[in-house]
Amino acid sequence: MTRTARFALVSLLALSASACDESSPAGGDVPEAEAADGGDTTEADATGDAEAGLPPTGACGSAPHDWLPPSGMGELVDFQLVDAWSLAAGVINLAVAGLGMSALADCTYDVQAYRVRYVTQDRGVRTESTAVLSYPVVEPDTSVPIVVWTHGTCGFTDLCAPSAGDAVDDVAANLIFSGHGLAVAAPDYLGMNGLGAPAGFLHPYVVPEPTAIASLDSARALIRLADEAALDAVPDPSRTLLWGASEGGFAAVWSDRYAPLYAPELTVLGVAAAVPPLDVLGLAHHGLTVLGPTTGALAAMVVTDNAWYGNLAPLTRFLTDAPPLSVASTFPGELAASCSDFPSASAATAIEDVYQSAFIAAGAAEDWDAMDPFGCFLRVATLRESEVPRLSDAPLLVVESELDELVVAAPNRDDIPELCDQGYDIEYVECAGAGHTDGAVQSLPYQWQWLQARLAGEPLADPCVVNPPTDCTALGAP
Repeated sequence: MTRTARFALVSLLALSASACDESSPAGGDVPEAEAADGGDTTEADATGDAEAGLPPTGACGSAPHDWLPPSGMGELVDFQLVDAWSLAAGVINLAVAGLGMSALADCTYDVQAYRVRYVTQDRGVRTESTAVLSYPVVEPDTSVPIVVWTHGTCGFTDLCAPSAGDAVDDVAANLIFSGHGLAVAAPDYLGMNGLGAPAGFLHPYVVPEPTAIASLDSARALIRLADEAALDAVPDPSRTLLWGASEGGFAAVWSDRYAPLYAPELTVLGVAAAVPPLDVLGLAHHGLTVLGPTTGALAAMVVTDNAWYGNLAPLTRFLTDAPPLSVASTFPGELAASCSDFPSASAATAIEDVYQSAFIAAGAAEDWDAMDPFGCFLRVATLRESEVPRLSDAPLLVVESELDELVVAAPNRDDIPELCDQGYDIEYVECAGAGHTDGAVQSLPYQWQWLQARLAGEPLADPCVVNPPTDCTALGAP
């Protein structure tokens, strides 16, 4: 599946946007497992090692776990230089312009790109994941900033991993950002292995812990590869940016939340999240009251989250299992077999075709306790409800789309004041008249400029203002 395909909403369970010179890198344009056993409780009662300086574990009745030490995380298992992705700056600019992103087609660095398999952990068990790592071609021993780019939803299994193919448009983000002088880690996410042995399980969808942990460990792999391969570019962990779109925006904000506890060697200077699901509780309410893309995406959460937490309840508690769709029985297999074709969700003509009536009623009433353990999963994934201590002071750019039918803007917009009360320093942008993918793409040049300003140490001009929708194609410099 190409990046172009990932920019389209191809079914009820929609796919989302995934979306230089030779001087010394600095700010601006240049660089200087197995499932845990379930428990009986379903409260969002995360416990574990927070007081010891590690993230809490064991939410929603899942078994708590001990964290593996950081020394082995990001260790390289295998890596391959990919010639098809290692391009001259001029070639990158032509490709970027061909993808309709001419505003970013001003790279001046050639790029080296690698497909890698690295060590991470899942619920305290050593596991392996994959990523695309890319570096600008610079003078020897040149310090360069790091960006962790996290992609939007493109499937739930190994065949959907962005690193699995060789197409240039599948790694456009790596090429653009490294072409501007940054070292880029683009993780595939757990359950999506693009190199080596298959993962053997579905990608846990919109689950904070596994998403953030694998993403942060990909940054560690980025640093290790530069050292072990004796590359000229030296990734600088003190200048780290987190950037993602849709599910990738979710990954970016949660990586920021986990980083001070899990990967304190990374100093995050800025987080850009395009069309991110910040308020998963609010989005679940929408998906259970309005038939649309959110309805199908929620079903993917039901299947994959329940598995990751330890199969705490039968799927038939939430999903219908009667003809003609038999969602509880057929949907998991569809997620495993395809990156975009999920008939048991896309063929639904009513919410009742997908979900049990009691589940719909609880969601409509926002009675999350009645939906447990899934109600708990939703709370854990909602940023304002997090039990993970907020220790980062990185500024956050949130871009939503006014007409988004997948990540509906209203609940996410409404959470901004509360997140600011919790200490977040947020710039909020809402793209007028834009759907899910359009908002992410239209604002891409602004996101890039915004992150350059963070590298330069510039403060936000007017944080924590919920701005009205604006034409994101006309955004000026932040």
